[in-house]
Amino acid sequence: MVVPKRHVSSYFELPFKEQSACWFMVNKVQEILKTEFAPDGFNVGMNINRAAGQNMMHASIHIIPRYIGDTVGAKGGIRNVIPKKK
Repeated sequence: MVVPKRHVSSYFELPFKEQSACWFMVNKVQEILKTEFAPDGFNVGMNINRAAGQNMMHASIHIIPRYIGDTVGAKGGIRNVIPKKK
């Protein structure tokens, strides 16, 4: 997870320069995870506000290493966001 040092509730509250710094770190973290754990893929995302699943009101970007077979029936990108599309 990449978390900016300055406290803001939402990624969209960060100025562009800080948003860019966060994405730079996402790339660095991805390189480390790839080297250390050799995942088959990644999910990268963020939850913004409670309606989207944000529990801690501090901006963050999640980098989740994924492996073939780690989720039963995994199809498509981000799953279960639109119930009719599950």
